[in-house]
Amino acid sequence: MNKIDFYKEFYLKELGVKNELNNAINIPIIIISSIVALHMFILSTALKSVYFYQFDLLEIVRILSFINFAVIVCALFYLAKSYMNLGFAYTYIEIGDMLSFYKYDKDLIKINTERDLQTEKNEDENSDETLPTFEEHLEKELAASAANYFNVNTKRTTALATAKKFLFGSIAFTLINSTIFIILIVTKNQI
Repeated sequence: MNKIDFYKEFYLKELGVKNELNNAINIPIIIISSIVALHMFILSTALKSVYFYQFDLLEIVRILSFINFAVIVCALFYLAKSYMNLGFAYTYIEIGDMLSFYKYDKDLIKINTERDLQTEKNEDENSDETLPTFEEHLEKELAASAANYFNVNTKRTTALATAKKFLFGSIAFTLINSTIFIILIVTKNQI
C-alpha cells in the first residue's frame, strides 16, 4: 500500500464516520419524543382523575417527571452539541477541489521545467533543492483533512455518547413512572 492510499483510506473512513454521526441523531429524537408523549399522557390522565389525588404516589410521579424533564434537557443539549456544536457548526477541512490540484500540478511542472533550464545553464552549480511532488502535496491535503475529520468526529462521538447516557437515564425514569402509573390503575380497579 502506498502512502496516498493510506491517507485516502483514513480520509474515507472519517468521512463515513461523519455521515454516520449525522444520521445517528434520528433514533434519540424518536425516543425523546416517545418519552415526552408518554409522560404527557400519564400526567394528563392522573391530573384528570380525582382518585389519583388520594395517593402520595402521584407526588412521586410528578417529581420523577420533573427529574426526567431535566434529564431530557441534558440529553437534548448533548444531542445539539453532537449534531451542530450548539449552533456554531463544526468546521470540516475538505481536501482541495480538482481545479486547485490541476493548477498545482501545472505550476509544479512549470517550476521544474524552469529549474531544469537553470540547471543546464549552470552545470557547475549543484542544485539539491527538491520541491514537493504532486503526490506529496496530495498526501499533505489528505492527511490534513483526515486529521481534522478525526478530531471533529471524536468531539461529536463523545457528545453523542453523553447524550445516550442521559437518554438511558430518562428511559429508566419513564419505566419507573409507568410502573407507578400502572400500579395506581390496577389498585383503582380493585377497589
